[in-house]
Amino acid sequence: MTQAVGADRQEVAAPTGWTALGAPVQFVITDAAALESGRAILAAELTAMDAVCSDRPGSELAGLGELAAASGGGARVSSLLADAIAAALRTAQL
Repeated sequence: MTQAVGADRQEVAAPTGWTALGAPVQFVITDAAALESGRAILAAELTAMDAVCSDRPGSELAGLGELAAASGGGARVSSLLADAIAAALRTAQL
C-alpha cells in the first residue's frame, strides 16, 4: 500500500500497524529511508517495556509483589520500571 506524503506528494510505503502493550501502534515517518530502522528501534523499546511492565508472569512488574514481600516491604527495580512508574504517577496527577 502506498500513501501520498509531504508537500511534494512523494509516494512511500505505508507501514501496517500492530499491537503492543495491549494498545494499537501506528508508526508514522516523514522520511521513507528511516522506516525500517525506526520500526526496529520502536519494536525493541516496546519489547523492553513489555518485559518490564507487563502483568504477565515473568515480567519485572509481575514479580514485584513477591520480591517486596521477601525483602520485608522494599525492592530495587530497574531504571526502566522506575521511569515507567514515575510517568504513570505524573499522568495520574493530571
